[in-house]
Amino acid sequence: MAGSLEESVELSDFWGPIGGAANVFLGEMIDPDVVGGVDANLGENDVGFAIDRRTTFVDGRFTPERLDHEEIFYRVYSDPAAMKGMYLTSQYFQSSVEAIIRLALSPQLTPNKATHIVAVIVPSGTVIARGYTAPQQPSQKYPGGGTQILISNPYDPHIRWVYPHRIGK
Repeated sequence: MAGSLEESVELSDFWGPIGGAANVFLGEMIDPDVVGGVDANLGENDVGFAIDRRTTFVDGRFTPERLDHEEIFYRVYSDPAAMKGMYLTSQYFQSSVEAIIRLALSPQLTPNKATHIVAVIVPSGTVIARGYTAPQQPSQKYPGGGTQILISNPYDPHIRWVYPHRIGK
């Protein structure tokens, strides 16, 4: 993997063709062929919410996108008061353990035990940051690597949070 922000991360080496779409410089689009509706005119003002949280992505890299269609993501949580949040994933997890490992939910950083999951319907036109979850310490226990989607405003009235339920049900 690349060691500096000036170098491109070749995620395709790890995650195949989908990973190839995630090759970005910090906050700057370098792959105009990303699936999902890329707007090459996105700048720091559009994705500042993700730049502030870049350390949660593998090597601090993500792909900024303006969705050109409605897309369904998921959020895992344990506290019902935290059902809505900025951090989403495209993966539907069947177990809490799998979610904790792939999303690197270390108890040193979050109280989230990933006991519940909710579908999140994000409308066309929404700006997101898409990438892969960075590992957390100890990295053998929290390796990350799951898909990570950030949205700027989880309380946007156009975003729908549907079918919250326990993971595994």
